[in-house]
Amino acid sequence: MSKTKIGDVTSYRVLVFTFITLLLNFQIEQRVTIVPYAEHLVVGIQTSIAIFALFHIKLKTNSYNIIILVTWAILLLWSLMTGLWSEFQILTLQRTFFVFGLGLILLILVYSDNNPLKTFIRTNYILCYIGLFVSMYGLAVWFFGEIFTINGQMFQIWDLGSFSLQQNIRGFYQGQSSAVRISSLFGNPNRFAIMLIYTLVSTTTLFSLRKLTYKKFIVFMMVQMIALFLTSSRAGIVFALFAVALVLVFTKREIRTTPFKSIFILFSFIIISFAITINKDLFYSFFSTRSSLLAGREEAWAVGLEIFGSNPFHGLGFGVSSEVLNSMFNITITLHNLYIALLVELGIMGLLLFIFITFVAIFRGGGILLDYKVNSNLRKCIVSSLALITALTLYQFFEIITLRYSFFGIYWVYLIGFVTATIYRKD
Repeated sequence: MSKTKIGDVTSYRVLVFTFITLLLNFQIEQRVTIVPYAEHLVVGIQTSIAIFALFHIKLKTNSYNIIILVTWAILLLWSLMTGLWSEFQILTLQRTFFVFGLGLILLILVYSDNNPLKTFIRTNYILCYIGLFVSMYGLAVWFFGEIFTINGQMFQIWDLGSFSLQQNIRGFYQGQSSAVRISSLFGNPNRFAIMLIYTLVSTTTLFSLRKLTYKKFIVFMMVQMIALFLTSSRAGIVFALFAVALVLVFTKREIRTTPFKSIFILFSFIIISFAITINKDLFYSFFSTRSSLLAGREEAWAVGLEIFGSNPFHGLGFGVSSEVLNSMFNITITLHNLYIALLVELGIMGLLLFIFITFVAIFRGGGILLDYKVNSNLRKCIVSSLALITALTLYQFFEIITLRYSFFGIYWVYLIGFVTATIYRKD
């Protein structure tokens, strides 16, 4: 087999392993996947990929990815140990395997990829077009659909005769407003907003790489930005704009031209005007003193910090902070803060290991950007990765995104792997 074909095989392994988590987990109703037994299918496919790849893996190591692998393995072992004294042992062991076990496999696949840069560009193509599709789906159902309440949940349903399209919706201010929060195929507006952070960054990255024309970029961004504003996710909107701005600023060669500046300003004005018109309550909420930006999270945070204070070192079991809060304090709201969740679940050691992994990736990416010999495309891809990693690092003061078994967590692991992979300057 030629080197090109072998390289494509390793690339496709990474792509399937990463995106199968997304494609089989689309939801209409929250926590109910369209594909039956999706989680079992995903784990089965990912495990099969790992088994078949086992005999063909040739790691391309460097000091950074060795550090990442060792630290990740320590985090895996530490999470397993917390299961020994956790009240929820089975859940802890399951979630440790799903997050850290499969994450370790993905890192190994990324580090054995013959052309990580080519694979990264492919992931951005996939994300860009998925973002366009789910945004168009959500907007179409929002525009043409009618609102129904089924089993206490609100849905928009667009009846097309022999079949129908639908999405789970929420009302702003817990149903006291006429504004509708769309969720497309993610079952929850906040999860949809998180997805759009990923896809908007990918769309901007393809534009900076000149893989999208001006016209396509404007259309793709406009569709996704309108959908993002209709999620009414305040943190999602802020960090999506932050991540996109980072990519544009640090790939600034493309934004120096006057035509682009004019188009982008016009495009931003259209989006903001449209969003204000259709969803005034969202903008009111940003400035209203009656609107809680934390949405009740502060109560769970206070309890989480209290639990950590009484048990700072070994934690109560990975991935079970919600169950701990519910059983011990009868609090049904989740922590919505990764760092406090890690303190509760893995203690101070778990949090420090996570921060260290993130720091190593950012440090490695920064080193690549400072290397004047690095080619333009690699530089832009590293900027894109660091922008998304940085945005997610900040966002997780308000949500738990990465260290959970979902596409968002899997793709974060992929980004850590890509930034620390052995990438040759001529790639």
